[in-house]
This record gives sequence, structure tokens and C-alpha cells, in this order.
Amino acid sequence: MVLLALLAAGLALTVRNEHQSSSAHINRLQARFYAYAGIQRALYELSRDHPGTDGYDEPWALLDSRREEPPFSDGYYLVRVVDESGKLNLNTAGAEELRAFFRTVTGDDGLAQELTDSLLDWRDTDSEQRTVGAEADYYLSLSDPYRPRNGPLITAAELLLIKGFEREIVYGDRRLGTPPLFELATVFSQSPNIDERGVARLNINSAGAEELRQHLSDVLTEAEINALIRFREQGPGGGGQGTSQPRPPASSPPSPGGSPTGPLGGGGPLGTGGLPRPTGPGWGGVPGGSPPLGPPQMGPQLPFPTRQRPGPQPSGPGMSEGPQLPEPQQQEQRPSSGAQRRTIRSLLELEPILPRDKLVAIWERLTTRNGEAQDGLINLNTAPPAVLSALLADNEAAVEEIVRLRQENGSFASVGQLLTLSSVPRDQLQRLMDRVCTKTASFRLKAIGVVGNFRATYTIEAVVRRQVPPAQEAPTDAPAMVPPTFVVHYWRER
Repeated sequence: MVLLALLAAGLALTVRNEHQSSSAHINRLQARFYAYAGIQRALYELSRDHPGTDGYDEPWALLDSRREEPPFSDGYYLVRVVDESGKLNLNTAGAEELRAFFRTVTGDDGLAQELTDSLLDWRDTDSEQRTVGAEADYYLSLSDPYRPRNGPLITAAELLLIKGFEREIVYGDRRLGTPPLFELATVFSQSPNIDERGVARLNINSAGAEELRQHLSDVLTEAEINALIRFREQGPGGGGQGTSQPRPPASSPPSPGGSPTGPLGGGGPLGTGGLPRPTGPGWGGVPGGSPPLGPPQMGPQLPFPTRQRPGPQPSGPGMSEGPQLPEPQQQEQRPSSGAQRRTIRSLLELEPILPRDKLVAIWERLTTRNGEAQDGLINLNTAPPAVLSALLADNEAAVEEIVRLRQENGSFASVGQLLTLSSVPRDQLQRLMDRVCTKTASFRLKAIGVVGNFRATYTIEAVVRRQVPPAQEAPTDAPAMVPPTFVVHYWRER
């Protein structure tokens, strides 16, 4: 009997352990489903978000299934979406920006110089060591030798391999109030080369006269467009009417929360396009069975409508019916044979020929760079003060003014609105405006699935790039039905 009792007790203990193990596995699998659902929900919100302006005042920034109907029966997900363009790009930042950034983070000028030199030596292709940097000789002399990359970083975690970047610097120290570098720096930031309407920007140096009229005629007068064309065609140092005209008086400058008269007009909160959230089919969950290992297929499964900004719609030549400009007037703007053409490197060069409010209104429509996206630009609407300080070295007043305007008025709709800042000198303003944006294409999604009272949790973290096909003309009254696609740069489950 004693032997039978012992056998029964052992069998009961084994069954209990297996039951607990199975329950833990089921709970964790359920938590993974919740986290995966959170990722899909975040992609849905980003799919229907208007790409013209991005900020943390938009619906995609923080998602909690407990606030939605119907709730899950025994768990929930939390998703935080972070704009990677609100961080300093370690692969594109220059020496001065890096030095100012590391000085702000560490509070040590000497250490900031060492980190800057070491990072630049790590990513450059030569073997010439900077003053306090390190090249291959240093890394090959370590107890566990390795070679420097001599190229762009793949992830921010690669900083741990670089001279001077100790764990307390990379991961931060909460006791000292030092944030992790992962929260302030990135290698993934990218901004789409589109305007506030989602239309592809026009390169002011290569666009034809008729293209400029089509894109700008709802904001600029015919005389202002002609002055812009003359200014471009005169060549460096050229005189004439384009540069000799007195600067027209500026009307009341727009605030970051408002919109200048014209294309940026709108009646709703910035960052959401001023429109109610569009209705549409429910977001797709995970199909039956366990979600597949690794990143899912990121292309949206349904044609979610892209939001459209309200306000006056373009009605100039080439966009709607109306009188066309006479041919002699068009021919007047063409440069003569052999004339040297001016290369505009910054839109600030247009200040002498355009009123400030109109320059602000067309700022997002023009560019001096080709390509569908621009790497390394910093989003004014999401960058924390430590990142802004890298662009505005030794000008804490300007950082505080940008943050204050952002908090009081909402997201900046245009980089041109920086022209209203009173705390930035002219030379610093030009460098700042060439390095910032108001929109992003790169997002970090961190989803946590929770079962019961934290019986089980599961985390999925991903970095995705949103690719929105730019419209070739201003949107009509009907919402655009071109869904974005998502490219996965990073995926981790734990």
C-alpha cells in the first residue's frame, strides 16, 4: 500500500507539473497573439495616417486595446510607436552635431570629443586616426580583437563595439537621469520627399516654368512666380528685376499650430489633417493558428484611405479648367542660349523676392534634393530637447522656444515656420532648416501583449519604413486610395 501511495503521489505531481507547463505555454502563446495584434493595429493606424505631417499628437502614437470595443476577454495589448526621425542619425550627423549631442548627453566635453572621434573613425573608410579616436590598430590589440566596420552602422547597438561607448553610456543610468542612447539616436531615420498634401515635391533647380505655375499658382501670384523664375535664370551674381525688387511686406507670421494662408490652411488639429478618423473595414487580425515566426507580411491587406488635408484646393493652370498663360509670356522666362543658371542651395535664398508668409506656405512644396526620401533629417515635431540641442549648439533659448511653440500650438506644419523664431541667428537658422523636417517614414513599434493579471507577457519590437507613393498632383475632394507598404528593418520577439 505504501508503494502504491508513493506511485500515485508521483504520478499526481507529474500531471500537475505538466499541466502548469502547458498552461504557461498557452498563456505565453496567447500573449504573443495580443502583441502581434498590437503590431497589426499600429500598421493600420499608420496606413490611414496622412503622411504630410507627423507628430505625437496623432492616434498612432499610443494604442491600448482596453480603450477599444470590444475588449479582449482575458488580456490586452499596449503599443508605443516612436518616430525614428525624432532621433539623431548616427550615420549622417556631422562632427559638430555629434560633439554637441554627446556633450548634452554626458555633460563632459572631453568624453564628448572622444566619442565623436571614435564614431567618425568607425564609420569612415580610411585608416587615419583622429585625435582621440581609434582605427584598426586599437581594435586588433584588444583581448578579443575585431576590425572596425569602416562603413555606416547597421544598428545603434553597434555602439558597444566602439571605443569609449561603455554600457552605462549606451544604456543610460536612470539613477543619474541619463537616458539610453537608443532613445535619442538611430540609424534608420528617413523622411519622405513630399509636401503637406502628400504630393511629390518639386526640385526648384530643375523644374520647368509651367511646372512651377501648376504647383504654386494657388499661393503665389503670376508676378511672384515670374520673379522666382527670373531669379533662378539670372545666374550667380546676376542683377535684374528678380533680385532688385523690394521685398514685399510680410503678413502676420503663422504659428506652428496654425497654418499660413493658402495651402496649409485647415480647420482641424495639426497632425491629424483636421478630419475625423475615416471609417472603413475593420483591421485584420492574425489568421487562425499561431502567428508565423518572424516579421509578418507588412503590406496592408485592405485599401485603407489616406487622409486628406482640408483647406483651399489648388485651382491654377494645369490643375483645373481655366485660362492658360499666353505663349509669349511663357517664352519670356526661358533662359537665353548659353546663359548660366543659378543653383539654389537653400530656399532661404528666395527671401528677397517673396513675402515671408508666402515663402512659408510654399516651403514644403519645393526642394533642392532629388529622390523619394531623405535620410537623416530630424523631425521638429518629435525630437526631444537633447536632439534639438545637437542642431542648435550653445543656443538653449532656441531649443526652449521650439519646444514651447510645439507644446502651445501643436505640430509644426512646415519647416518654413522656423522663420518666425526670434532666438536663432541667421547663419544658424540656415543650417537648422537644412537639417529638419515635419514628417517621417521610419517608425519603431513596441507592442506588449498581457494575459490576465500579468500571468504572461510577450514583447514584439520592430522598425518599419512606411512607403507612400507620392501623388503627382494635388488631391481632389475624394480621399486617395493608394495604400502604403511597409518595409521591415528590424524585428525582435521576446
